[in-house]
Amino acid sequence: MVMSPTSARSSAGAAGRLIGTGRWSVGSGGRLSTGSRLSTGHLHGGRPSPSPMPHVDEEEEPESIVDKLQVARVVTTQNPRQMMLTVQLKSAQKIAWSDLEILQPVSTGSFGEVFLAKYTGDTHPQWKGVEVSVKRCVLSGHESMTPEQLANLEREINTYQALDHPAIVKYIGCVLEHPNLAIVTEYLPGGNVFDALFMRRVDMPAFHRLRIARTVAEAIHYMHGLEPIVIHRDLKTQNLVLDKSYGVKLCDFGKTQPLWSECLPATEDNGGSPRYM
Repeated sequence: MVMSPTSARSSAGAAGRLIGTGRWSVGSGGRLSTGSRLSTGHLHGGRPSPSPMPHVDEEEEPESIVDKLQVARVVTTQNPRQMMLTVQLKSAQKIAWSDLEILQPVSTGSFGEVFLAKYTGDTHPQWKGVEVSVKRCVLSGHESMTPEQLANLEREINTYQALDHPAIVKYIGCVLEHPNLAIVTEYLPGGNVFDALFMRRVDMPAFHRLRIARTVAEAIHYMHGLEPIVIHRDLKTQNLVLDKSYGVKLCDFGKTQPLWSECLPATEDNGGSPRYM
């Protein structure tokens, strides 16, 4: 079912705010700058968010209160400087690395490695004992990461928190315990569409192909109906994962940006993969 723009806007007004809360800064002399914070516009090449971080009323229900800013400090590969990753989290979205039982590797990319794991913690009782997907950042031999890796991790966490749609992979939480910086989502056992078509050579019937196309269109329709519009910027078959019945869901939001104006400035990166652009 396609969610109407009106219902999407009414239920997801936090999209721009959440995506806009990710900030990192490097102080002079290589020291962490905790006083100044950069807006989404400065970080991702767009213009700054027109609204500040929303005020939280003390009388709100506990589960709706953003109780803490999680900060993970990582040493970058550019000089001996440090960078600071800040994401706005509810307490229920924090996951300890010790609560994940890694079962087997699934895939490895330039920015992360994906594992099949079992969640064994108590913070998310509905997921306890269930197989989940863990996407962990690939760090160098010195346990460092590049600014681009940091920006991708930051954008992906904040975007997942802002999206909620049946055609988008379900976000469970994240691990921010350096050197374990990871995103935990639901696990779909069918792998991605690219591997199904070109690696395993699955002869997928036209019915399933059309259903995949329709479902992806529904996910993009939902994202483009938010305020501000959320642009995936890396839509490709590798970022479409399948269940056992060839049901598909959209994942990987490391390139995602909110569209505050009529176009996205290309001051940071162009996003996407060349063969899909």
